[in-house]
Amino acid sequence: MLIAAESNKYCGYGIDPSNNAIQQGNKQYSNLHLETGTADNLPYENGFFKVVIFGFCLYLVDRDLLMRTIAEADRVLGDKGFIIITDFDSIMPHKRKYHHLPDREIYSYKMDYAQLFFGCPHYALVEKISYSHQSEFFCKDMSERVATTILYKDVGIYSLCQR
Repeated sequence: MLIAAESNKYCGYGIDPSNNAIQQGNKQYSNLHLETGTADNLPYENGFFKVVIFGFCLYLVDRDLLMRTIAEADRVLGDKGFIIITDFDSIMPHKRKYHHLPDREIYSYKMDYAQLFFGCPHYALVEKISYSHQSEFFCKDMSERVATTILYKDVGIYSLCQR
């Protein structure tokens, strides 16, 4: 995204709950539109984006906000658009204590987040690449698996039934 935005052919938008992250991002990437907020309440119009990227964030979304976050991504993604999800990829959903903030009651939730979109027929799998933090290949340790999944949205996929 950063390379595309730097080419001035495209512009990028980003949202993060941390004011510090947004301030640092604005200093480093002045050509991006970054603002403080959360993915469950996006400040963009319906169908505003051609691509929505989740980069290692869904695993930290509160479980009571997860489906609202998925609905918001669907809302702001236009028809014929793409969702790209890079996150932990577990065959079995599970939670772990978030080790980066050991003094707080924060958990990470690992699962295959693309599955949340497949409940709706207008999302199709384009590609899924599995790897880990240690290598570019599949990892046997379920807790360390990572995947980048690309989904395509086509609301016109429904055919009309004739009687």
